[in-house]
Amino acid sequence: MMILKNVLILLCAFQALMVSACTAEEPPQPPKIFYVKPTKDKVLMGIYPVMLHDFDLSHNTFKMSFYAWWRSKDKAYAPHKTVEITNALDFQSKFGTSGRFKDEYFTYIRYYATVSKEWDMRHFPFDRQQLVVALEDYADIQKIIFTPDNEQSALHSEIKLKGWKVLGFHLKDSMTTYDTNFGDPSTKKGQYSRLSFIIDIKREGVRLFFNYFIGFLVSFFLCAVIYIVDLREIGARTSLSLGATFTAIGNKYILDQVLPFTTSFTLADAIQSATFAMIVAAVSMIAYTNQLIKLQRYEAAVLFSERMGICATLVYALFVCYYLSKATIS
Repeated sequence: MMILKNVLILLCAFQALMVSACTAEEPPQPPKIFYVKPTKDKVLMGIYPVMLHDFDLSHNTFKMSFYAWWRSKDKAYAPHKTVEITNALDFQSKFGTSGRFKDEYFTYIRYYATVSKEWDMRHFPFDRQQLVVALEDYADIQKIIFTPDNEQSALHSEIKLKGWKVLGFHLKDSMTTYDTNFGDPSTKKGQYSRLSFIIDIKREGVRLFFNYFIGFLVSFFLCAVIYIVDLREIGARTSLSLGATFTAIGNKYILDQVLPFTTSFTLADAIQSATFAMIVAAVSMIAYTNQLIKLQRYEAAVLFSERMGICATLVYALFVCYYLSKATIS
């Protein structure tokens, strides 16, 4: 019995040593986390703009109001709490109503927004603009995907834009990727469904053109008159050149208060540069012909003035008309 008891004690000790060794070799593993892939909900979304106003060129914004609606099979979906305007500086929403039709749940609300807009001023005042408003849900594409309701979306018939012509309206669905998961460890990058609506408008700018560029046109006319004034009338030609210079500078100052800064070469830049080049040419002509007259070469001075006047006028007209035609057909 003693021998059997000793054998059992040795076996138990050996088993305890084996368990301890296994435990030391295999450290405890962290629990595995399993993510259940959510079901995607395709949400039908529509837009109905009702107001457009306060086009602010200097601050690159415009204001608008529109209705938005959603149809989903998810009863818990609350877009009035989760959908934002991504390119708005500020927006507010007013809840409309919600309900159910057959197996779908619908919600509509009204938005009031100040939207950021980089105005394309290359062809001002004959410019064409696209007013884009983009909406996204806080839920990513694993949960929400927007599809446009093209059938019911439209511009309100009472929208009137003074000085603008509305060319079109359409919806566009897309996906936006952000280089972050916004704290959600189940995804590497945030991918979100986006629905944008675009309003195409073109400015009716004939009257604005003369209002904003009349100074440059007057300056050009004064420069053209310099070439036909008697060369011996130094005082008159000098006065005309000074008048052209101050008129152009004044017009440029007014225009700079209206247009935002841009790195593009615009129609306004073309007219300004051509006008100041015309002034420089006229002043240079006055100085050169005055020297010819002092050298008793009056006929040569007259011939030079006539030829330079014709060339400068033609170059100015062709240069301005080229950029003007590009702007009007844009």
